[in-house]
Amino acid sequence: MIQPIYGCDAHDQTYLFSGEEADEWFDEQVAAIQADGGVGRTLRIGPLDAPEMRVDIDIVAGRAALWWLPDGTYAVKLPPGRPIVVVRHADSGLVTIPPGLARVSVPTARAAVVAYADTGRKPSGLTWTPSEPAGQTRTARALRQGDLLARAEVARRRAVAAIASIDAGLDAVDGSRGGGICSHLCTVSEHLGIVIQTLSRRGRVGTDLVRIAPLLVPPLLGNWAKRPTFPGSVAMVLAATAVSYGVDRYLSYRYDARLAAVPAVEPYTGQYPQGCIGWVKDQIRAGARHIAAALDLTSQLHTVLPVPTSDTPQSPPCGTRLRLIAHHVDVAHRHLSTAGVNVRQLSLYAESL
Repeated sequence: MIQPIYGCDAHDQTYLFSGEEADEWFDEQVAAIQADGGVGRTLRIGPLDAPEMRVDIDIVAGRAALWWLPDGTYAVKLPPGRPIVVVRHADSGLVTIPPGLARVSVPTARAAVVAYADTGRKPSGLTWTPSEPAGQTRTARALRQGDLLARAEVARRRAVAAIASIDAGLDAVDGSRGGGICSHLCTVSEHLGIVIQTLSRRGRVGTDLVRIAPLLVPPLLGNWAKRPTFPGSVAMVLAATAVSYGVDRYLSYRYDARLAAVPAVEPYTGQYPQGCIGWVKDQIRAGARHIAAALDLTSQLHTVLPVPTSDTPQSPPCGTRLRLIAHHVDVAHRHLSTAGVNVRQLSLYAESL
């Protein structure tokens, strides 16, 4: 017996339909105009709360990315074209789907949705390709260059800076107008912290060995010299400590330089002294600028990570390290998008003061 099939749109509204109704629902959804003026959107189809198919589609571009979520594969029937931009969730920002993933036409996506609604099974007649190999290739290069770690670190720092600025601004106005902005940003910081920890795990052992290697020199030299004098031993320990400190400072300098090289939206510079209403507006503007920077950086991370196959932020996917990273980046991006919407409303209120 086929389970009831539901369609879910970008507003998380669900519709129960049969195979005969799926084509009509599909046509209505893909033709609707989004808030940004475009028609790109994401549709999720399957049993309630457990969609098995996802369609990222733009009828103007004539392309769609068709996903089978249980195994993380996507359909391929066309050569790579141009990227498409979709609204995955109404309360989040736009998501760019790379050309290598949007590989089916609109009619093919429509036929696949109807076939799935009819049978409840993965549509046949299409080439289903795992998303992981291409993602691994792109991400391995980014990992070697340190781009992912640096961008995640800068995004997290900007989110934390936004919390400080917005908190300061809300202290001087009606705090209830914050719309949970700081709560969203704390969640962003938490998930990006997991990303940073996961990305730096492999390199930490080598870095620690470089830092402690100088401290291993005195015992080794002492054994080689058989009978080191006391002043000589002290001198070796002091020299090794100085070298270790120098190595640590050099590694910190290299890391800070890498963070400074990350292209990001410039912070807002305040114009008013503390205590006046202009200063409150400055704090809100600064927070909004930090959120915009963090949102842009998480969007950049999306372009080199595998597309998350889980639509449930509370349930990290099982599988590879890259999929785990992609999941936490996706959750952070969603909360940043919500915080961005709320901070715009707060900015309008602040400007009216």
